[in-house]
Amino acid sequence: MLDLDLALAILHHLFIFALFAVLIAELASVRREMDATTIARTRVVDNWYGVLALLILMVGFSRAIFTAKGWEYYAHNVFFWAKFGTFVVIAVLSIPPTVAFIRWRRESTPRQMEP
Repeated sequence: MLDLDLALAILHHLFIFALFAVLIAELASVRREMDATTIARTRVVDNWYGVLALLILMVGFSRAIFTAKGWEYYAHNVFFWAKFGTFVVIAVLSIPPTVAFIRWRRESTPRQMEP
């Protein structure tokens, strides 16, 4: 049986690779002129981006808290906080595109008139 540290490390790295794959798919689908189908597809890909980012955070903090080195090691580790800070900056930068995808979806969805 795999020990917890190894299992969390494998999951963490798989989620990071999956996040990069989703990011590449998102970058490939975004164009200046997008139809409703492309917008819907991009929104789904963007949702996966968010889910994977949350999974990376959850597994990463689980590694920092529950594995061999423990939180005391990471709490004072400058590189850990630099990686975390970079992750937060990227998350903040990804908010405007996500809001745009949501807005585009609302604009492309036909609305029904109320009686």
